[in-house]
Amino acid sequence: MDKPSVKKGIRTVVVAMLLILVPLFSLLVLNASYEALYLFLVGLVISAILVLGFFVYYSFYYRWARWCMGGIGVFLLWILVVIYLDDIKKVYSDWSIPDKYARYKILEYETSYREQGKEIQFLMEDDVYNHYFLNAKNELVCFDHYLGAMYKYDIGGKMIDKFVSEKLENHTREGFFLNHYFVNTIRNFYTSWAIDGDTLMKPITFVEGSDKWSAKQRLEHLNIVKEKAECYVLKEIIVYDDDVSAALNKDKLGAKVVYRQDQKWQFFYLPTDSFGDLSVYSLREKGLEKGWNNNLFIDIMDTGQKTESHKRGMIRPQYISYDGENQYYDLVIDNVTFRLKNTPYYYDNGNREVFMQKETLYWKDKEASTESLGDYEVYQNVHLYYKLLTNSNKLYIIK
Repeated sequence: MDKPSVKKGIRTVVVAMLLILVPLFSLLVLNASYEALYLFLVGLVISAILVLGFFVYYSFYYRWARWCMGGIGVFLLWILVVIYLDDIKKVYSDWSIPDKYARYKILEYETSYREQGKEIQFLMEDDVYNHYFLNAKNELVCFDHYLGAMYKYDIGGKMIDKFVSEKLENHTREGFFLNHYFVNTIRNFYTSWAIDGDTLMKPITFVEGSDKWSAKQRLEHLNIVKEKAECYVLKEIIVYDDDVSAALNKDKLGAKVVYRQDQKWQFFYLPTDSFGDLSVYSLREKGLEKGWNNNLFIDIMDTGQKTESHKRGMIRPQYISYDGENQYYDLVIDNVTFRLKNTPYYYDNGNREVFMQKETLYWKDKEASTESLGDYEVYQNVHLYYKLLTNSNKLYIIK
């Protein structure tokens, strides 16, 4: 059988491509629209199919055409691999995970996880606006700004009181705790609920006559407050024009000093030019706050003794997936093992040796201790019959 003419085939394909592409390109030049661009792209696809058909047809007769077909196939395969590389890694990573890790739980998807009589229970989000600390009775006080609610838990981890207020709910991000008092320095009120259960919102009063003080007198009074006040904080003034805070704070000096002294809460205004940054993190080192209630994990990390060790405590790494996206831990609490799967926000390619060799961080003081590994942190206290766990900005109680 005679072999078909290659030149004739090339001529046919070229003519067909010109008949398709030249009119469509002219349309695109004359009418620069999405429709014209779409038609031109369709023409390119049809032309590519014609070229591919040319090689397929002649591959039955010529070896060089078969080699070209193989080259085109390899090229297309390479493009697909580049496009879907992450998906390929994901499939391989999931396929290569040992079967025993299939029953490990992702805490973010669970409100409660029980194991051998113990339970991990979700409490609230752990973010900058939520607060949790121990009061003088070693009751855990939690303030959830998303719900505008405060909760108390006894030393056994049982909820014993709850405080919900419309005033809290409407202005949750404005408040914080000083010496266990909830204080709103924008709207000038406080409550002692965390201390004594009193739900009354009481006013923070203006220091009489302080509006006539000079800048020097205000700074002198700040020094007196630092020396004698039970607690205090210097807070930059924030004004919301659409509510009561505008009437309270508009056109005032740069900041308020809010303090408790002689069982009274008061405030006065102060210029802030000489203080610089007034973020929460800089107040303490500048001596501009006293009695600020940090969250428990932050508090012990600030005050406790820190050590690093490869010796594992309650948090024990077990396995990491090929792509590093899935990490598997055993959390051992009083000889009960919780099996946890974690997907960190940031992760590197899975390197099991590096993952297993990460040091655990420990902080300890006279009454409390915390250990941290990966995204997990566990807090325990000699006065409590439960433990606290954080992971991915969520707070859990283990009891």
